[in-house]
Amino acid sequence: MTLRRRRGTVHITVTGVPLAVAGPVAERLRVQVAAGDGRMELEPTGNVRVSLAAGPAPAPVQEVSPSPYA
Repeated sequence: MTLRRRRGTVHITVTGVPLAVAGPVAERLRVQVAAGDGRMELEPTGNVRVSLAAGPAPAPVQEVSPSPYA
């Protein structure tokens, strides 16, 4: 497995997993990658290549209780 980040994109390559390029595993990967607006290549040799956008991390959300003075 290799993981690279270049110009706002994360590239993930996994090799040697022939069961991941067909059937239910491949379909689940397709759904997950599509949810992240990514691209995926499945090779018959068992290689999976995924590219996902890697924008800035969102700011943490902090919940604040309503003020009793408002």
